Amino acid sequence: MQYQLRPLNVGQALGETFRLYFSNFGRVFLIVLAFQSIPAIGSIFYFRGIFSMANSAVVSADASLPLQFSFTAIVFGLVAGVAGLLQNIYLTQWTAAKYLGEEAEAPGPLQRMWKKLGRVIATALIIGLMAAGSVLVVVLPITLISLALSGGSGGGFAIFGLLTTLLMIAVYVFIIWLMISMTYAFPAVILEDIGAGEAIRRSFTLVKGERWKIFGVFLLIYLMVYAASLALVLPVSLISAGNLTEVLSAGNMTRFGFGFGGLGYFLLIFLSPLYTFPAVLLYFSARVNKEDLQLSRIGDQWEAASNESAEDGLT
Repeated sequence: MQYQLRPLNVGQALGETFRLYFSNFGRVFLIVLAFQSIPAIGSIFYFRGIFSMANSAVVSADASLPLQFSFTAIVFGLVAGVAGLLQNIYLTQWTAAKYLGEEAEAPGPLQRMWKKLGRVIATALIIGLMAAGSVLVVVLPITLISLALSGGSGGGFAIFGLLTTLLMIAVYVFIIWLMISMTYAFPAVILEDIGAGEAIRRSFTLVKGERWKIFGVFLLIYLMVYAASLALVLPVSLISAGNLTEVLSAGNMTRFGFGFGGLGYFLLIFLSPLYTFPAVLLYFSARVNKEDLQLSRIGDQWEAASNESAEDGLT
């Protein structure tokens, strides 16, 4: 395929995202299956164990079971997180090569994956610490001020409730702003082969003037994915739990809850590339718009990365 790099608007970004996904659905399905099979199998046993524990009297006799499942949840979360990052690395490189075509052939998506994984993990940790630290800086002082103002009076509690509500809104807005600002950090660290700190700075630079476009693209994708998940998962969950009257009973309500959550988890796994694709497409769009990026420059960068990888393999 031969493609002319150009800035993308919201509609074009969405169109290219779904074109990549559906025209390569079999390949994308196998990629996701390869990276998510172990976490998926683990989730089956985990949810089965939780369901059995919720419907068993053994819990009251064995107090260690909740602790065991908590430890299992932590391990499962770590494995799923690493698998998700590896999938992101592979799909980012695959998307770039597939989208740009033969004129800018990327190095093999599996090339230097573990080296990239370290940088991607570092990027994710820095972003997480930025979010947590910034939220803490905002939350702690306002919470202390609110508690001081409350003073045990009705008016004080009203002020406390109002400030808490405003605080939560501010926190959500800030997190959304931060995630939008970090949209290009992962494509940059993976495709430009740079460090986590430099990738974050690159992302802040590239998103300037494009935050509303990024927000619009990902909001629309989220709404589409949510609607598709609800439309597919809800009927299956109701069937698996019985009719609506039976679902309202205590036992079947638990089964319905785990069935809904489990099916939704698996569906979201296979729809997850819909979040990777637009990040890569918008990243190239921003570079074209701000840096006059050309396919030849991308090809030179990837060739240099490929030669460095070959040298690493000989040492």
